[in-house]
Amino acid sequence: MNLDITFTTDPIPLIILAGQTLADNGFTPGTLIAVQQKDSAFYISIVNDPQRWQALCEESENRADLSADCVRDDGELIIGGDWLTDIDITQPEHIDITTAPGRIEVRRRTLTIFKA
Repeated sequence: MNLDITFTTDPIPLIILAGQTLADNGFTPGTLIAVQQKDSAFYISIVNDPQRWQALCEESENRADLSADCVRDDGELIIGGDWLTDIDITQPEHIDITTAPGRIEVRRRTLTIFKA
């Protein structure tokens, strides 16, 4: 998997996704996306339908768990702030990302400590 992940904490937690895996799954420059938080994860999906895009833009104005965005011209996808802190991702070791065609899932990694 060639998904480049950059994580910063200052001034707010921020994940920058880039790389061939992102492009291979359809997230190329200018791609319209929907970001939706559900439970302890958020999901990023490609929006191809102009009517759905318009409805998403309107609906996201009144919902904190929904957003309309796009992949930047340089191929980067940037997610930050409340999207991360709401699911308790505040450090790079907390990130668990799964990709599939047209979809990205971001969860907080469960850190398990084994005791002997």
